[in-house]
Amino acid sequence: MQLLRQKDGPSGTTQLAARFWVQSEYVAWLFVVEVFQTFYQWATRRGMYPALAAGGIIATTAGLSLPATVQHFVVWRDPDHFFGAGKPWGRQLLTYDPQTLAAMDFLQKDAHPGDVILPAETLIAPVLAFTKCRVPVGYFSSGLVARSDYTRRETAEKKFWNDWRSGKFENGLLQDANVRYVVVNKQTEGIPATIPASLSKVFENSELAVFKVDPLRLNETVPQSP
Repeated sequence: MQLLRQKDGPSGTTQLAARFWVQSEYVAWLFVVEVFQTFYQWATRRGMYPALAAGGIIATTAGLSLPATVQHFVVWRDPDHFFGAGKPWGRQLLTYDPQTLAAMDFLQKDAHPGDVILPAETLIAPVLAFTKCRVPVGYFSSGLVARSDYTRRETAEKKFWNDWRSGKFENGLLQDANVRYVVVNKQTEGIPATIPASLSKVFENSELAVFKVDPLRLNETVPQSP
């Protein structure tokens, strides 16, 4: 799902699987009944009342495990919980308006599987969900590559969008990540007064605009009107 590649082959996949395995351990206490049956039998054989032994085991188990279990589900049910590399998983990412769906439909038809799309932050989820494309920095990227690689890519993406909003253009990220499309929310990111010749607008509606990147013209400085 992410363009940032695994440093050592499939080990990144193992890291991702391990993340979910660790999360499952929050409810693992539900499956240790057999172990506590052994404790119960050991206590009753030594003369402890069955009801007292059972009550002590249940109270100990609940006291040690239940708070973490409740906390786990409360945190992950929060629609504003920050998911992955600080990406918001809020209500605005759970449903999409017709303008967003139209842009994703265009990308699904125009882009090739595996093409890299640079979307505005709130558009990462629909790009990954509705297209067969990748993004420069996505969910779980920080756990799949070396921290230095992740930090470098994240910094480059932030700089690109900061420059874009101020009317400037930085092509370093586009070259480094082999970006083929840039998806812009016109209300939040806006469109610079002039855009470079390496970008051509291929889709636009009332909310979004999609620019296609010509990698052969990234070094040109001659702008064109939006």
